[in-house]
Amino acid sequence: MISGWMIWGRLMLDNPRFTRWCGGLLMLLSLVILGGCSPRNGEDERRWARHQQTQQNTRQLQEANLSMLSMARSHHRRASLYLQRNQVSKGLHELDAVLEMPFGTSFAAGQEAILDAWGRKASILLQLGRKDEAERVIEAALKLYAKAPASFYLAQLYHIQGRILEQNKKIEAALVAYQKSIEVNKAVIHRARARHLGGKPPQPATTQPSSPRSPR
Repeated sequence: MISGWMIWGRLMLDNPRFTRWCGGLLMLLSLVILGGCSPRNGEDERRWARHQQTQQNTRQLQEANLSMLSMARSHHRRASLYLQRNQVSKGLHELDAVLEMPFGTSFAAGQEAILDAWGRKASILLQLGRKDEAERVIEAALKLYAKAPASFYLAQLYHIQGRILEQNKKIEAALVAYQKSIEVNKAVIHRARARHLGGKPPQPATTQPSSPRSPR
């Protein structure tokens, strides 16, 4: 029995036209195959390049956020040093520099640094007896951050507002501010319990009673 390959071989040897036809067909098939693979390979390369660029952009953004956070901490320390030297205007200027830093809303540490700066500024003004100015500052802060995610720093802003209102003899408003501070702190605690303890409150630690020592 003659195999198919032997028939193809005999045809190619006996018929040069058939040989040329087969060669052209193979070349055409090669072009089709290569043509189908090239766009796919090119698309893979473009997709990989976009992925690499996205990772690089993410790393650069993270580094920029960390640099701004370091700057904010330095501004806070400079404010503290100026205040120790009773250079209040320079201390407040350092806190204003933190308030102007362009932290992204998703960068929690940066937002906390800004909230801390608002609270410190209002507290300093209150300590200086500039109560009306302190009230305006804390109102501006809460107008910007009232809808921010619950955090200790947001609760602290409401607590400072309560102190300012209390000093300004606005007792009912102070009670409301203190209550808002309590509610924000409750939300922080509830979120932590839900995340780490499945919503269950932490159980108090139990200690075994110590046995009395035998007299020596």
